[in-house]
Amino acid sequence: SAAEKPVEEYKTLQEFFTRRLKPGLRPVDRPDNPAHAVQPADSRCVVYPSVDAAHKFWIKGQHFNVSRLMGPGYDTQDHWAHAAIAINRLSPSDIHRLHASVTGTVVKVTRRGNKFMGSQYAAIHSHMDIMTQNDRIVMEFDTEHFGTVVQVMIGASEVGSVKPVVKEGQRVRKV
Repeated sequence: SAAEKPVEEYKTLQEFFTRRLKPGLRPVDRPDNPAHAVQPADSRCVVYPSVDAAHKFWIKGQHFNVSRLMGPGYDTQDHWAHAAIAINRLSPSDIHRLHASVTGTVVKVTRRGNKFMGSQYAAIHSHMDIMTQNDRIVMEFDTEHFGTVVQVMIGASEVGSVKPVVKEGQRVRKV
């Protein structure tokens, strides 16, 4: 098992989903070099050079835009129009402890959305947009090497919550 302790020692499903990995199991690329970003979770990852490319190929144009994803209070008109985007999809078998993908300061943590739809439900009911309707946390980081970085963590019915473990103003290291 990749988990730091045996399955039977987890008291709740939430504890099991957010379990820690065994130390050293997934080494971080260049942990002392903040000029390298890392993936925030065990997941399937797709990276696009721009939001436009992600919209065209992954999200297939359905109901998605950065303004709706991030919500009010973010300058999405110009700032993010040409930003790269990485989409990490976790399955129920993945460890759901997300990590900072960059070294920097947490500037803003905002809760958005109010639903917990699973991706299968959304696929059947194609008018649903789980990326902008599901409960999610929008976390903004100020970094020396990348400027502003935003991580959006989206919940689903199989997991049921997204809980930040860092606070605004806190300095984080990619781990």
